[in-house]
This record gives sequence, C-alpha cells and structure tokens, in this order.
Amino acid sequence: MTNPVELSKDYLIDDNGKIYTNSTGTIGPTGPQGATGATGATGAAGPVGATGPQGIQGPPGSGGGSGASILLNYLPTADKYNNASLSADTWLDLINNQNIIIPSGNSFILIQLNALIIGNVGGGSHNNLRAVIDSGGTPINLNMAGAYGTLFPFSGSAIVAGLSVGTHTIKIQLKVQFGANGVYLRCFSIAEYEPLTLSVIGY
Repeated sequence: MTNPVELSKDYLIDDNGKIYTNSTGTIGPTGPQGATGATGATGAAGPVGATGPQGIQGPPGSGGGSGASILLNYLPTADKYNNASLSADTWLDLINNQNIIIPSGNSFILIQLNALIIGNVGGGSHNNLRAVIDSGGTPINLNMAGAYGTLFPFSGSAIVAGLSVGTHTIKIQLKVQFGANGVYLRCFSIAEYEPLTLSVIGY
C-alpha cells in the first residue's frame, strides 16, 4: 500500500485506487500451550538458621596419672658404723623401719638407696642389699644390689606395685656372706664421703 488516504474511519484508499479495510479484525482463538521451558538456575543460598540447642554432656574422660610424689627422703642423724664387725651370713639392719604413706592413685613405688661402706670383707664373699616392706606383718623382700669378693654393694634400687593405700614400713638390710671387720659408714659426720640416703617415690 502506497500513500493511503483515509476515506472514513473504516476504509483506506491508496494511489492505485485500491481500498483497504481500516478496522481491526477480531482476536483469533488462543493457540495451544507451548512446551515447558528449561529449569532456571538455582537461586542464591538463604541466610543461616538460628543455632540449635546445646547437646547433652559427654561421659568423663579417663583419669590421668597422679604424677610422682616423694614418700620418704631419709637422711641419717648419726654415723652407722665406726670400726664395727659384721656377723657372717646374717641380714643386718642398715636403715631401721621408716614409715611411708601410700596415697590413692599410686600404682607403684620406686626405692632408691645410696651408700658407701668401707671395711675388710672375707675373700669370695657374696654381699647383698635388700629392702623389706612391712617387716612386722606380711613382709615383702626386694633385692636391691649385690657385690662379690671384698666389696660392699654401694647403691641399689627396687620397684614394688600393689601396696594398699595407707601406712607401711620400709627398712634396708645388708648381708655379708663371710662377715667383715673394720667396717665404717660415717654417714653423718662425713656424709660427703660415706653417704647413706634412702628415697621412696610413689607413681
């Protein structure tokens, strides 16, 4: 259509004299629904929700060790031997009974002795140190050290487990198989040179 001229509100005419209807046609019927489109992208994450209630308390953990504790630190208040004679093949008290208290939680104890004894020992003699726990009840004898010939044992240690909670006694004994004479242990007057110490540590 070229240069249309309105004849009336319902008709138009072009340069060639062709007449056209100027009115809008009626709306046709709705076509069938098209296919569903592809799924859109996932939206952004929503805000974090409020904190939930606290859970119940878990069971207690296993107990740790109680650590080491000093049960006895013995230091003499007098010399032990001064040119003494020792009987043969007899257990002699080097340190008399001392009290120790076993607290709860100690599974074992360590006994540590340090001594320097001088004297004349018969040749070929077996010489021994031992600790005795609870000598007045059911004694526990613990060998600590030994020496052979003309030497005394100088120091020794022992470990014992299973002692009940409460008070126990401990003493240290010496045995010289063939006896000795001229024995010295001046553990108080010259403790620097002839010591006698006993430590008991609980674990």
